[in-house]
Amino acid sequence: GAGVLITASLDSTCKCWRGAEQVGLFDKHADSVRALATCPGSDLVVSGADDGTVLGWHASSPTADPSFTFECAHAGWCLCVAVCPAGEGLVHVASAGDDNIVRLWPHLRHDDGDAVAACTPFALDQHENRVTAVALGGPADAQVLASGSADRAILVFAIPGRGSSEAPSLRYSLEGHAGTVTSIVCAGQSLVSSSEDRTLRVWDLTTGAAGSQLLGHAGAVNALAIVQQAGLVASDETHVSLVSGADDKSVLLWDIDLGSVPDAKTDGDAAAASADAVEEEEEDPPKDYDILVSCIASDESSVYFGRADGRTTVYNYAND
Repeated sequence: GAGVLITASLDSTCKCWRGAEQVGLFDKHADSVRALATCPGSDLVVSGADDGTVLGWHASSPTADPSFTFECAHAGWCLCVAVCPAGEGLVHVASAGDDNIVRLWPHLRHDDGDAVAACTPFALDQHENRVTAVALGGPADAQVLASGSADRAILVFAIPGRGSSEAPSLRYSLEGHAGTVTSIVCAGQSLVSSSEDRTLRVWDLTTGAAGSQLLGHAGAVNALAIVQQAGLVASDETHVSLVSGADDKSVLLWDIDLGSVPDAKTDGDAAAASADAVEEEEEDPPKDYDILVSCIASDESSVYFGRADGRTTVYNYAND
């Protein structure tokens, strides 16, 4: 529901929060939960666990039985999941793991048990190492699945139309990162990725062209999210505001010109982006942890930073 933050944990649970108050608990996983995604425009949540299972459930009723259960979707840990609307009440669901496999359940009617049972996922095995990031997005008439891996490549697949039995087709293999790809977001007709090589990169989803390389972090970049605050994301999709977090314990805010993507096979200069740190001060931070930023989420009022010490820091735009 509106204003609810969802968190996942190695204790095998997901929790729903409104402010500092826990308002719900989802405890249907049997192993540590490392992957979590929410569907824009609904309260559908998808989570993935170390036993390879992927579950779909509703934030408004976390104690109810899952809407769908994909057992053993992966032969190892499920490291990342994604979900997005597919029109007419349907959704696309994707997952990836340390078995090097990406799975896609396209055009899924998630609230219909028979439809879920009849939906056979596509298994995409083009990566050469564990798959650490997955995203769904792109233009409504040409939606894509993008995956990033420890093999340093980003693969972009065209999602087949509803009713098609064809497998997703590989459109682009995007290469340029010098380390594991840790996060991917789709912004209009662009894709932004982060990596352990300490950089972010912008790519054109329509051509596969490499765009700007964003420099600013001094450690591996672990997390990336679009800032949802009204007014920060341009309505004409020529700009997008992003927030990134890294092993250097910093959080950076970027304003990216999506219209500056160069022609294919050219390297962009470092972006003229706003990279102001948005760091929360603490009187006496714990001494037993390196407080690196491990995940990020955003809504219209706040950015949420998941940290390696198991706590979440909230940055409120109104208090900036």
